[in-house]
Amino acid sequence: MKKSFTLLLLLAYMFSQAQKEAEKIQSGNMAYREGRYEQAAKQYKLVLSGSPEDPVATYNLALTFYKEDKADSALAAFEKMRRGETDPLRLSKLYYNEGVIFSGKNNLAASIEAYKNALRANPFDNDARENLQKALSALKLKNPPPKKEDRKNKKQPDKQPPRPKLNPKQAEQKLKDLQQKEQKTQQRIQKKPANNAGTVKKDW
Repeated sequence: MKKSFTLLLLLAYMFSQAQKEAEKIQSGNMAYREGRYEQAAKQYKLVLSGSPEDPVATYNLALTFYKEDKADSALAAFEKMRRGETDPLRLSKLYYNEGVIFSGKNNLAASIEAYKNALRANPFDNDARENLQKALSALKLKNPPPKKEDRKNKKQPDKQPPRPKLNPKQAEQKLKDLQQKEQKTQQRIQKKPANNAGTVKKDW
């Protein structure tokens, strides 16, 4: 009788604790619905201080972090829950939420992987499928594939015709012609008046 009595007292204590935690979660949920996210987070943290692995408080706290623009904290909470989660539907929801957060951070590659994992866990998650398509389309717009013309230009660069080789006599004649042109140009510059100096405009 004594052992049974002790067990009954223990069960009563556990029920009392669970009831208190449930009340805190309900209070947090009410604050969350009213947009008082700081107060909601406070209630969920009180539950977690006594039951660090409570899945409801952890999940709701992660959602609260997301609403408070604390994306990294929300991701850390969802990832922590994923490690020990075996239920495919809950796992799919956790991956889905991660995908939403990564999309908000404009990390399209990570969001695509998260949505794929959500669909691996639950192939019937239509929201994950729809968001996956949106993320893939956004990534395609961000990094468009090269055009066919560009690919052709890369594969086949324009070849310039080779310059004809000059023999020593032709090269000497060409050098003389260039020197004569240079002398004529210098003579023209010297004949111009000096008041035009400094009027050249620079291209920006």
